[in-house]
Amino acid sequence: MRPFGYLLPVLALLLVIAGAPAEAARSCAGAPAVEKASRGFLAAARTKSPAAFSRALRRHVDIRRIAFYALGRYRKKLPRTQYRRFVTLTQKYIARKLAKFSGGIGGGAVEVVRCRRNVVETRIRPRGDRVLWRMSGRRIVDVNISNMWLGQVLRDHFANLIRSTGGDMNAFLARLK
Repeated sequence: MRPFGYLLPVLALLLVIAGAPAEAARSCAGAPAVEKASRGFLAAARTKSPAAFSRALRRHVDIRRIAFYALGRYRKKLPRTQYRRFVTLTQKYIARKLAKFSGGIGGGAVEVVRCRRNVVETRIRPRGDRVLWRMSGRRIVDVNISNMWLGQVLRDHFANLIRSTGGDMNAFLARLK
């Protein structure tokens, strides 16, 4: 499978689920944040614009946390002076991928099923697919679709990119552009 190919179905499904959660779990602390994020990502999907996805990511996702998680053991190799650039490039990279694969996705409704600590469990209607949203306060820190956590998929992808550059962090950052 081509690089990033295994992440594409996860990203596409994220766009499909970007409807609003039902009333069922309004008492869930994370439900309003999931609902708001869903609307933001659905609006971005309609525009197919990387800038719109970037705004949705900035508003609803703890992109710094996801970016550094995805960097994994290679974080030690990234100079501190490059941290901000890395986070910005990661956000833009994800936004471009979301925009690229957002075409024709209508977005079903999301029903909040339950909350367990910092995880909001939803079901996509009408299909019934389960999606887990890991939250930190009102921010999304990870999404699990088809039993794959986005953060882990990104970590594997970034590790492959870094290895393909021979561990050169500047070359890795250039690949994110």
